[in-house]
Amino acid sequence: MISKRAAVRSAPLEAVDDFGITDFKIVTRLRELIERYQPAIWHGHDYKSNLLGLMLGRKHPMQMVTTVHGWVQKTWKTPLYYFIG
Repeated sequence: MISKRAAVRSAPLEAVDDFGITDFKIVTRLRELIERYQPAIWHGHDYKSNLLGLMLGRKHPMQMVTTVHGWVQKTWKTPLYYFIG
């Protein structure tokens, strides 16, 4: 379990609830964590986390890293994914 692995390494691990596409309060929750930990790297795994990293990185500069986990089906969102990625 990742929480146990983090504890063994004394690495802070924070869970951030995400209540979907209309959850705009996630920006506030993430901003509070950024102010607390002052990260140097933002590691995104999808279009939403990449976009949030870009938005929050304007006030707190971070290196952006992303991991692609598979192919995206071609939908109306596909151009957005490529724009953000």
